[in-house]
Amino acid sequence: MAAWNTLAKGVKSKTILGEAAEISGLNLYIKLNYNRVMAGYSIMADAPAALRAVPNVVYEAAWVTLTAVIIKGIEHEEMPFKLVVRMSGGQSNGVSKGWSKTVIISPGMEEDWGDADVTKLYFSTIGVQPALGEKVFLEMYWLNTTTGVTGLDARDSITCITDEEASIEGLTVRFKFNEMDLYEGRASSVSDYDLDFSTGIAAAYIDAICTGGATEGYSSLYLNTAFPEQVKGPFNCVARSTEANGNLKVQLCTVEVKNSKNYSQLSIATIAGNTGVPSHVFGVGIRYE
Repeated sequence: MAAWNTLAKGVKSKTILGEAAEISGLNLYIKLNYNRVMAGYSIMADAPAALRAVPNVVYEAAWVTLTAVIIKGIEHEEMPFKLVVRMSGGQSNGVSKGWSKTVIISPGMEEDWGDADVTKLYFSTIGVQPALGEKVFLEMYWLNTTTGVTGLDARDSITCITDEEASIEGLTVRFKFNEMDLYEGRASSVSDYDLDFSTGIAAAYIDAICTGGATEGYSSLYLNTAFPEQVKGPFNCVARSTEANGNLKVQLCTVEVKNSKNYSQLSIATIAGNTGVPSHVFGVGIRYE
């Protein structure tokens, strides 16, 4: 209690009239822990040693369509900062101030390669997709997960448009999948994967562990979702495996994606070097047709 009271002496709080006012140790305790709990973190009993400044959210654009909710070009911030996103359901286009209707749709969300795809979180939290022409209100701020201090809100109001209109405006949806997308009909031999097939350029990034047979040096990942048409041709990347004596061996691999009737397949084949498993495949490769 004494530590919270001491910390509160250096903190000012805005009143309704916008003037700075003192805040008590109890109110500071409630305020910071409220921020943490609302973002999915536990209550902290001990007062932080200090309250460092929190950066503001910087981003390029945001889109809401009938199928996607994407925030583009977010400037990344390292831990302990986490991005908190608040959004409203679809409102009449005549509504100019709908910030009181926003709710947190992510317990603490960072950007992913400059974008934040909050589509699934939005639809699961709001429950109803916006109609064309309706307005969705967006608030974002960085949260210091250690102290509970938040930065200034970045606010935007976005009109729901068609996917075609968003594409003309520059929206490109990155192909993503997770464990829920694994095809259960065949056993995958690729795990701990992180794949990024960026649109607009003939390059792909991979970071995965392959556990296929050591003799053939071939591993596969099977998905029940199809790879997009933009992903064309195989690409080469490096890998490494560890021998029984602990020595690292270098590999060169070919990565290829295929779509079939019931599933899609990402295959990783060793074309040079040691074929020991497990192997760690990583890096950026250039696709070719």
